[in-house]
Amino acid sequence: MSGKNADKPIGYGNPPDHTKFQLGKSGNPNGRPKQSKPDIDVQYLFLDELLREVPLLVEGKQAKMPAIQIIARRLVNDAMKGSVKALAVFERMTGGFNLVRALELHKNSADLAFIDAVLKEANEWSVEEEGRT
Repeated sequence: MSGKNADKPIGYGNPPDHTKFQLGKSGNPNGRPKQSKPDIDVQYLFLDELLREVPLLVEGKQAKMPAIQIIARRLVNDAMKGSVKALAVFERMTGGFNLVRALELHKNSADLAFIDAVLKEANEWSVEEEGRT
C-alpha cells in the first residue's frame, strides 16, 4: 500500500483513494441525457376534441353530440338572439353567408325578401368590419 493513506484499511465504507470522486470534478460530466419531445400535431389534437361526443340535455332529454355540433348550435342560437359578434363569426365561418344563399332554393317568395334584407345587412357589416381591421 502506497499513497497518502497507506496506513488506512481498504474495504466496505473505505474505498481506495484512486476510486473516490475527485474534488472539483463532477460525478456525471455529461449530465442526464435529453429526452426527445413527442411530435404532437395540434390540428389533430383539436380535431379529436371537436369530434368527441359530449353528453348534454337537449329539450329536456339526454343526448350525445360532437363538440363541434354543440359549438355550432350555440353560435346559431346567439346569432338568432341578435349577437353581432356571433353573426360576424357565423359569416366568417360560412364564407359570406353562402349557406343562407343555398337555402334560398328551398324558400318561397315571401321568405326571399327577408333573406335579401339579411344578406344586404350582412354585407354592410362585413364592409364595416373590413374598415376596422
